[in-house]
Amino acid sequence: MTSGTPTTMGTIQGPTRRRLWWTISGLILLGVTLWALRSGLVLYWSKACVRSQDSRQWEDLEKTAAIWARWQPEAVEPWLFLADAAQRQNRFLEAADFLSRVPRQSDKAVPALQARLQILCGPANRPLEGELACRELLAIESRATLAHQSLIQFYALTLQRTKLRDQVREAIALDREPPESYVYYFLGDTLRLSNGVSMNSRWLATDPDQELYLVAHLLHQEAAAPPEELESQQPDRSADSAILSQKEQEARELLQKFPQNTNLLAYLIDQEISKGSASAVLELFRHVPKQAESEGRFWRFKGWLHYSRGELAEAESDYRRALELFPMDWLSLSRLSEVLRAQQRMDDIPRIQELVHQAQDIRSQIRDLGTTEHVPESVLKDIGRLARGCGDNLIANALEKRLNVGGGDRPGQSSAALK
Repeated sequence: MTSGTPTTMGTIQGPTRRRLWWTISGLILLGVTLWALRSGLVLYWSKACVRSQDSRQWEDLEKTAAIWARWQPEAVEPWLFLADAAQRQNRFLEAADFLSRVPRQSDKAVPALQARLQILCGPANRPLEGELACRELLAIESRATLAHQSLIQFYALTLQRTKLRDQVREAIALDREPPESYVYYFLGDTLRLSNGVSMNSRWLATDPDQELYLVAHLLHQEAAAPPEELESQQPDRSADSAILSQKEQEARELLQKFPQNTNLLAYLIDQEISKGSASAVLELFRHVPKQAESEGRFWRFKGWLHYSRGELAEAESDYRRALELFPMDWLSLSRLSEVLRAQQRMDDIPRIQELVHQAQDIRSQIRDLGTTEHVPESVLKDIGRLARGCGDNLIANALEKRLNVGGGDRPGQSSAALK
């Protein structure tokens, strides 16, 4: 290359440079035009949606919001408008679906998911989907009070005892437990709500074959002689075990459909224990699934079987295992005292009997309430005192914190009637 020859390496010559400049300028102009067009359309859609909403033109609102959502799916507002339009037209499942599409990074995601779970647990009549919605909400906001309250209430109404206790503990850890959760937790295996029948009836209308609702609907019904009453530890040999109440008959029919349902098995075992029928209890135990080992009530039933055979050491071991799983189980406490008395081990009996009397007194107070809408501090204090005496320090500490530390952001109360 001679010194007089110009080089083109690493440079763009005049005509090419001008073409590139016009191309870039055109792209910028196109981008600006599209942005302006889109901004104008968004403004137009937003105003049109508001007008339709104000004039209650739900179909028009839905059409406009649907176009907007197709053009701008990452936006929040079109999904909220769509949800409102669907809900106003009683299309509740669609409304819940639209709310689920609100981008999770938006500051409106939590309110949208709260509205979604209220729809699913309310007018949509889909509480199982509502349970999943609660979990989604808690995944992005673990302190969402509404989700904790909804789950606790649902588990109480459907008698999902293990889930109920776990959820109460989770809510306690986050200072989000409603006051009635302590009542549900304390009642444990004997929980019955007067609106349990009506709520499960309502859910059965949407899901008529759902095992959860069928069983809870039956077990929430009044029984002629509630098994939770402290019966004599001596079997009643005068009772005719062949005589079944209507509720027992229905429970046995349901058990044929759901042979490993622990709530049905527990109810029927309780009935047979009240009749002193060890053989019937043993037969029912053949259907108890292995996962029931995590439920204290089945260890209590097993302890009764050993006690009825005079196997006192085994009965004591079973009752103590039941109390490890649920320390405030006054039935296991009472039966443990019977075993200790039979063994002439009297030292610990006064303490145990005092705990049983405390539990009975709390149960009487709760029955007098009739509803959990307003749980008095006196009841919560007594539950806390019983929990401390039974060694359930999580409940005792939580109640001391609730009752002794004023102020703070505490959850509101929901209403449920008690039996």
